[in-house]
Amino acid sequence: MTTKTFEVEVNPEIIKWAIETSGWKIEELGKRLKVSEENIKAWLIGEKNPTLRQLENLAKYTKRPLSVFFLPTPPKEKPLPKDYRMLPDKEGVFSRETVLAIRLARRLQKIAKSLLENLGISTKPNVRHVNIEDNPLEIAREYRKDFGIDEEVQKRWRDAYEVFNFLRKEIENLNIFVFQISMPVEDARGFTLADEEPFVIVINSKEKIEPRVFTLIHEFGHVLLRESGIDLPEESLSLSEKIKINKIEKWCNNFASEFLFPQRIAKKIFEENKTVLFEKETLRKLSKRYKISKSMLLYNMVKLGYLTKEKYEEMIKKVKFIEKEGFLPPHKRCLVEKGEKFISLVEANLEKGNITFDQALEYLGIKSSHYEKVLSFLKRP
Repeated sequence: MTTKTFEVEVNPEIIKWAIETSGWKIEELGKRLKVSEENIKAWLIGEKNPTLRQLENLAKYTKRPLSVFFLPTPPKEKPLPKDYRMLPDKEGVFSRETVLAIRLARRLQKIAKSLLENLGISTKPNVRHVNIEDNPLEIAREYRKDFGIDEEVQKRWRDAYEVFNFLRKEIENLNIFVFQISMPVEDARGFTLADEEPFVIVINSKEKIEPRVFTLIHEFGHVLLRESGIDLPEESLSLSEKIKINKIEKWCNNFASEFLFPQRIAKKIFEENKTVLFEKETLRKLSKRYKISKSMLLYNMVKLGYLTKEKYEEMIKKVKFIEKEGFLPPHKRCLVEKGEKFISLVEANLEKGNITFDQALEYLGIKSSHYEKVLSFLKRP
């Protein structure tokens, strides 16, 4: 008999915590571990203990270090962000991938704080705090001006990818981190961690790029309000009276809508295209010209009286949100996921001797052979 088959005494509360915070259902986890549901339930009440091999597999599938299972009590962690998704049948319940994305973002937030402090850089965001009573349209116009955006600038942008990268850089220049992490699109489009510095915005990398731009600015609204939350920004544009939209979400939607497509511009464009406004080709053309999603165009049409709520609900169902993720080489995936600000901090800390090369690779999630490629792409003009 090998040591792997010996039972290991573990506090059942730690097993319960590990499973509950992993997003796994006991039935699904049991199949992966090749352990019966009855045995897992016995672990949870302390009637049985797992073997070392079972514990190693449990650590693997719950994405926890093995050492955590030998602690006397479960470690304290920040709670999940407030659920603003308007999914009554799933309130507070997230998919396993989303739970892991939140945990990864928390880890990156903690690393970013350490990296900033190592270099004597403040962790505070360089933004003014706003309140829910403040006019989101006025705040949007101020930040649009701060970022140097006008109608001509929008038209000159090549595509929505250029817009996203520009806005990401502007936001990161305000000492806010923007990460892109894959999650099920129907479960979450993005979330904000504003309960601890540095503030973090996470965008779902599976979402199509145009709504991803909207999500980015929506989450920036959460930062300005200092409101952590996880949400489905584009879907919260729904005007159905059956859906009760939280006032925070409404504020962030109005902020993002005015920032990306000011009412003054929207009204002018809608008047110019009034006779063909609802045609598929018109929506495609306007979406491409202003680098915004079709759902946001439709939303503004209703707000400005060009489209009925009923017609909107009919048309919005035809809008697709999911983008097929193509293969990205590791160095490009690192740039997309972690962003310039985080990567630059890792590089600066490595050069100062604050972290080891192995730590740098671990923080970036890459192998040593990809490190120089990441830096060379980062420094391209």
